[in-house]
Amino acid sequence: MQSFGDMQSMTSNIFSAYASVAASMMLFRSMAHDIIPEQVKSYILSVFTRIFSYFFTPLSTRITMVVDENSGMTRNQIYDSAEVYLHTKISPNTERFKVSKNPKRTSITLSMEKNELEIDTFNGTQLEWQFVLEVPENKKDHFQPEKRYFELSFNKQYREMVLNEYLPFVMQKAKEIREKDRNVKLYTRDCPYSYSDDEEDGVNGSGIWGCVNLDHPVTFEKLAMDPLLKTQIIEDLDRFLRRKEYYKKVGKAWKRGYLLYGPPGTGKSSLIAAMANYLKFDIYDLELTSLYSNSELKRTLLSTTNRSIIVIEDIDCSAPMLNRDAEPEPSDTKLTLSGLLNFMDGLWSNCGDERIIIFTTNHKEKIDPALLRPGRMDMHINMSYCTPAGFHVLASNYLAIDDNPRLFPEIKGLMQEVQVTPAEIAEHLMRNENAELALEGVIDLLKRKKAEADEEKVKEKSLETNAVVRIEKILKSLKSIGKKSSRGKSKRLTLSGLLNFMDGLWSNCGDERIIIFTTNHKEKIDPALLRPGRMDMHINMSYCTPAGFHVLASNYLAIDDNPRLFPEIKGLMQEVQVTPAEIAEHLMRNENAELALEGVIDLLKRKKAEADEEKDKEKSRETNEVQEEVKMAKSEKILKSLKSFRKKSSRGKSKRV
Repeated sequence: MQSFGDMQSMTSNIFSAYASVAASMMLFRSMAHDIIPEQVKSYILSVFTRIFSYFFTPLSTRITMVVDENSGMTRNQIYDSAEVYLHTKISPNTERFKVSKNPKRTSITLSMEKNELEIDTFNGTQLEWQFVLEVPENKKDHFQPEKRYFELSFNKQYREMVLNEYLPFVMQKAKEIREKDRNVKLYTRDCPYSYSDDEEDGVNGSGIWGCVNLDHPVTFEKLAMDPLLKTQIIEDLDRFLRRKEYYKKVGKAWKRGYLLYGPPGTGKSSLIAAMANYLKFDIYDLELTSLYSNSELKRTLLSTTNRSIIVIEDIDCSAPMLNRDAEPEPSDTKLTLSGLLNFMDGLWSNCGDERIIIFTTNHKEKIDPALLRPGRMDMHINMSYCTPAGFHVLASNYLAIDDNPRLFPEIKGLMQEVQVTPAEIAEHLMRNENAELALEGVIDLLKRKKAEADEEKVKEKSLETNAVVRIEKILKSLKSIGKKSSRGKSKRLTLSGLLNFMDGLWSNCGDERIIIFTTNHKEKIDPALLRPGRMDMHINMSYCTPAGFHVLASNYLAIDDNPRLFPEIKGLMQEVQVTPAEIAEHLMRNENAELALEGVIDLLKRKKAEADEEKDKEKSRETNEVQEEVKMAKSEKILKSLKSFRKKSSRGKSKRV
């Protein structure tokens, strides 16, 4: 048994050792605070936290869910919602987080930094979120972007509660945050930075797309365009928004296509911004020249969100989009018009809802007609030169006036004689704050344009027709040379390789497969590809028939007959060629069955008139060709008679000699 003195000595030694350890710890803490960087301390703390959790928490009670940024080829809605929701959950105790501010906003946005932990409480249950960012070794590799995901950890017994209650709660809260003071965003591919105020949509500054806030003040009221056309566009957009179930019922993807065409400066981009502001849809600005293949196009478009506008500007400047029949020019890109068409109304068109696709062009006539038909570009909007009605809107916007009895009539009169864009008018209205002087500047512009137009007409009359013909011949020869020079490079893909897979040695590599080819020109395909055993059944998807019209009327209008209008429609369909897509587009334009059917009749009558006009032109061309042949024949006879006369005269001279 130890004596009291021994116990006292032992206690003294213990306290001495404790004091020594405490002093060492204090010294180490002070040194660590001064020497070790904040990031390293945060990482060490995170590691110790995990080790502590591992040893002091039974493994069977913890579960971790990984929430990836993408789900296959599309966005993961849970990831996007979590990113928005966790912005509001950054605690005051968080040691490291991201801070950002948009130049046009007063508030500061907070977001999670990588490897940081955030604790959320739901119905008394603690849930741990961690944001993880994995950067590829080769940062320049475009096809290996950064990988982002969240890890959600919690007690295993709450698994069903998290799946059925907590995650739906997070998604609903994120939706409310988005809708509160929502800002329309403008996206572009591979954006190196983003200036979105709220960064609430989950794709901001990450992945394929980067964004900025649109912040465009234009509205439909401020657009300088024909009031009737403006009303038609708004009604079409409203009808599109409320027809989700209707599109589902008729078996069409919930999307709408608009073609904006017209000369530069007529307000095509402004109309797009007005549509985005009206619908509160984000805009994805897609440049086809930045894409190198159809698969890259699919990946890019699938990464866009619902309730968005996909814009491809100056579609006529993309060579593959102009004409599928034209011979391809030498290029590194494998992007084709067929690839774009397949996403617009092919099998991939249903990957996403409530989307609007807009093409803009200055030269509608240069675009392949396949791209412009209803079902792809449903509404063609001619953004033409400024009209008197458009000028009224511009004067109200820029000068805050609705009339000027002295100058308005003169301006309107001149606008009937010359072509001037809204952009040109707006530019002159901005040059002076005095309304009278600004309007006089517009009059000077219009008079100058009229003088230039008159001078141009005089020049055109003085040109010789022969010169024009020669220029056309030169252009044709240049085009021919260009085509021949582009045939030099050979392709590695051959018809033999395709045929070999279809019914050669490779055809047995797989069972229960159906191979389908589509084409607009069957006559252009090699017969070897079409024979039975390769293409066993040839299905002619022709123009709309009366039977097909019956199905469309039932699908779109829920009617089986109309004694007054159906016979007229069927009669017209026997005389003209019209596609089911054109009929469907006109049936969708009005919810009143009678008015919709009358619209179809107007379409058929218009097509019949165009067909008759084309026939008359063809007859006229044939008549002219016959007349030309007669003239040529007469000329040949005259030449022969002249040659004969010369020969006879030369013989007479020789006899005299």
